[in-house]
Amino acid sequence: MHQKPTRLEQINAFIKKEIDFEILDLKDTLSEHKSSEILYYKTNTHWNDIAAYIGYHKTLNTINLDVPKDHISNYNREYGPIKRGDITEMINIKSDENIVYLSKKNPSDIMQLKSENHHLHFRNPNGTKKLIMYRDSFSNAWMRFFNSSFGETIYLRGYNIQPNMITNEKPDVVIFEIVERQLTTILLDL
Repeated sequence: MHQKPTRLEQINAFIKKEIDFEILDLKDTLSEHKSSEILYYKTNTHWNDIAAYIGYHKTLNTINLDVPKDHISNYNREYGPIKRGDITEMINIKSDENIVYLSKKNPSDIMQLKSENHHLHFRNPNGTKKLIMYRDSFSNAWMRFFNSSFGETIYLRGYNIQPNMITNEKPDVVIFEIVERQLTTILLDL
């Protein structure tokens, strides 16, 4: 039986044909860890801190840039409730879930330079490289890890790439993070 290509397969085929660009899909990396770790919330479609760390680590290994990698041993695992996940919110159910949080063992020197609705900017005096990330809510759990690896991080909420910002900021890395269910917003423009 022939299945329709997934959204990710469609956009990956288009991008490869147009600009010979590879998409980093973290599905297989996360699948390797699902028997040893809880990676997603039960009441929320987002990944938890553990999955975010695994995705961050794979992303940095793929980019292969000379930046320090934050290690999970620098964090304590703490457990506490999350009051509402996006799934329970959609169906208007209040459900407490006990989840794992990663909290930094030692205080960080990272400074937040900008905190606007869809624009966050951080500086880490211990880093040298610059990252710009176009993102959705999945990157919320990622940010602390990337902030530890880069000297400067700029996060822009949404999928509208701003070429002038890239030209002006001259980042070493640009990441376009998008959850697969949102790929329809891009596919409609192809």
